[in-house]
Amino acid sequence: MFKRKMFFSVIIIAVVFFIIGCETTSANRLGEDAPEWVRSSLVDSDYFIGIGFSNTGNEANDINNARIEAFSGLILTIFESIKRSQQHLLPANAEKKFFYSAEAHIIQALTRNHEDIKSGSYNPEGRGYWFHYKIAKTDWARIQEEEQQEIAEFLIEVLSPRLFSREVTSVEILTFLVNGWKFIADSPYPMLIQDPLAGNERLFIDTIENNIQNVLSNLVINIETNNIITEPGQSENFIVSILNRDGRIPGELQLDVFNRANERKVTEVTTNRNGRYSGNVEFRNLSVGRQQLYAKISIPDVLEHISILPVLLRNEINIPAKDFTVTVNEARVVLKLAINGEADIENFRGRTRTLFSREELPIRFSPGSREEKYTIIFTINFMNQPRTSHNLFITNANATVELFREGNRIFSYMSQEYREVGVDMNQAQERVAIRMFNDINRDELLFRELRRAIYGGSIF
Repeated sequence: MFKRKMFFSVIIIAVVFFIIGCETTSANRLGEDAPEWVRSSLVDSDYFIGIGFSNTGNEANDINNARIEAFSGLILTIFESIKRSQQHLLPANAEKKFFYSAEAHIIQALTRNHEDIKSGSYNPEGRGYWFHYKIAKTDWARIQEEEQQEIAEFLIEVLSPRLFSREVTSVEILTFLVNGWKFIADSPYPMLIQDPLAGNERLFIDTIENNIQNVLSNLVINIETNNIITEPGQSENFIVSILNRDGRIPGELQLDVFNRANERKVTEVTTNRNGRYSGNVEFRNLSVGRQQLYAKISIPDVLEHISILPVLLRNEINIPAKDFTVTVNEARVVLKLAINGEADIENFRGRTRTLFSREELPIRFSPGSREEKYTIIFTINFMNQPRTSHNLFITNANATVELFREGNRIFSYMSQEYREVGVDMNQAQERVAIRMFNDINRDELLFRELRRAIYGGSIF
């Protein structure tokens, strides 16, 4: 029954926003014609009171406006009282989330208990319309207690069978617990609802968080290989399993893998229902060398999926994690030099090798053993001109860089075109090559993008 009643609150949220939008400050503009009950009600400590006033010149509109304003005032007065009673118990920055839909619940409670609400009106002739709603604080306390008890009973009815059933996976239990947490947090009473099973000596929201922690504490992450050896852009077999100490089936769980040095996410995997994952994984954003990583169950993603941020939890949740290492070796690369046009290729082999022997490129040159994934082809295009009438030789030249991964081109670059003159063609080509190689070597964007392509598009 209570669940059906709670659904009703969703329907009336729009009404709440309309009412609050009509809020005015009639209490601050009391005039000579304000009735005595309006003045005295401002200091009546036994009631929650909302007062409305309208003076548009249209009696029908004034009656309606004053009623709306009075009801809005009553809701806001009750809301502020509830908020004050819990504010010191809330986590930092949690107020907005906890009380997001509290107004709707208050309207629902007032609607269900309309016989406890008293009203009155005053219509000074030709000078507007006054209206008030009020409810005794003792009556509201009773209503609050009944509401809190219904919420607690409903949650016990929903959660208890799942917590004790061996057929329910850990993921399913976590989902029910997190939804139960949200159900309490979205009510007006997150810090007031007591756990009946604990003798009303503990907040129900704390019981739910304790159960979330208990479920997580029983999960253990195992990684088959403690030190994985790989190269940039290369996938490696990654076998991981999540076991449950209490014998329950873990369910499908996402594992996020982070670099412990900078907390960057490296990869993620999702286990099958039995808590196991086996497949090829590329460990991105890792520099060459031995790196310390850890795999962590992605409970924050579960929470955010239903609009709960982990920072809103009252207690810190310890999420299972497992350390392991990944050693990243330099990528083996075949470097090829190609010449278009008449030129001695041997004059440029050493320069080409030096050009790509930069420290920031995670590569080592390989003679070619069919095991290399990468090939760099550096092509120099000479456009030699006929000897001039002054017996000078002119040549134009540019260069291209192409990176291939397993036969597929994944990066390309073309330099600008250069032009030089020499007393012979060798001198002209030497001069144009010096300018071209120097400029390419200074092109930081080229090597940054080349590095990025080797790492599979990751950004450092």
